Amino acid sequence: MSKRRKNQDIKVIIALLVILLVCALVIGFGFWKFFYSGAGSSKYGDRLEEIEKYPLDDNLETNIKSVYTGNDNIGKVDVTVEGRVIYLPIYMCYLLKSIELPEGVTIGKDAFVKTGVSEIPTV
Repeated sequence: MSKRRKNQDIKVIIALLVILLVCALVIGFGFWKFFYSGAGSSKYGDRLEEIEKYPLDDNLETNIKSVYTGNDNIGKVDVTVEGRVIYLPIYMCYLLKSIELPEGVTIGKDAFVKTGVSEIPTV
C-alpha cells in the first residue's frame, strides 16, 4: 500500500468521524430539546393564563357533593382542584345495583352543572 493511499484512507476516516460527531451532537440536542427544555416551566403550560377571568366557586366541593348525597348508587365522592383541573372520582356501589352506561353518564354529567362548565363532554 502506498503512502498516498494511506493518507487518503486517514482523510476519509477523519471525515467520517467528523460527520459522526456532528450527527451525535444534533441527536443529543434534539433529545435535550424534546425532553428537558421545558422542565423548568409550570406543569400546566399556558392553560393557567387568564385564570382570573374564570374563578371557581369557593363552595365547589360542597356543591358537587350535594348533587350526589341523595343517590343510593354513589358510595363516595372526592373533589380535588389543582390549578384549573378538577379531579372528581365518583365511587359507585356496583355490588348493590348494576348501573347501565346511560345512567352512569347522567350521574357524571350532573357534577358539570355545579362547576359552571358551559360545554358538557359527551361519551
